[in-house]
Amino acid sequence: MKVRILRPAPTIVALLTIFVQQALASSSLPRFASLKRPVTNVRAGPGTQYPIRWIYQRQGLPVEIIARFGNWRRVRGSDVSDGSIHGALLSTRRTALISP
Repeated sequence: MKVRILRPAPTIVALLTIFVQQALASSSLPRFASLKRPVTNVRAGPGTQYPIRWIYQRQGLPVEIIARFGNWRRVRGSDVSDGSIHGALLSTRRTALISP
């Protein structure tokens, strides 16, 4: 019986390498993200039991993630105010805010 050793295709190895690098890079803090939804509540702490400090009303606004608490992220906006947003409401897509 002939034993055949399977080797992964170079493209699969390259894709896995890129995926691992992205995963490691996305776990470092601080990092930048953007708002995924058109309306996003920013809370005083990491949980729905904390009061809403303010509401972002624009999708794609850039935020800086400065801390992580389970599924919640402590974020800092462009005006240097900070609060907590659930991780599902953030996108890894990096955007920019341009002022006139």
